[in-house]
Amino acid sequence: MTWLKVYFKLAWACKTPLVLLADKRYKPVTEQQLALIIPAAKRAWKKIAYQVNFHDCDDSADIFKAEASKKAENGVGRVYGLWSGRGLHYWSVVIKDNGKVEMIEPQTGARDRKWGKYIPFAVMI
Repeated sequence: MTWLKVYFKLAWACKTPLVLLADKRYKPVTEQQLALIIPAAKRAWKKIAYQVNFHDCDDSADIFKAEASKKAENGVGRVYGLWSGRGLHYWSVVIKDNGKVEMIEPQTGARDRKWGKYIPFAVMI
């Protein structure tokens, strides 16, 4: 996928023009790769003791991105925004091979996140 297509796909899905791209081309992530990335990220996250404002959501989003990078996947990004009722939050976003953009809670691997409860400010991919 070209960087321009990725930009518009993420900007539209996340409802923000603040999409920061690091590559010129992106490879969408398959379900099979997600099935490897999510457990690997959860295992890596469990090795770090959760501490509010020290080891928290931004660290887990970085770990999720790192686990995707280990598998040569660059269709995974980090989103900074607001989690309704909870405050500022970082989470992961994936460009899937079916053309959809999916949010994933990197600390738990939960994939049922709803866009209305997560309000993105900026995306980095």
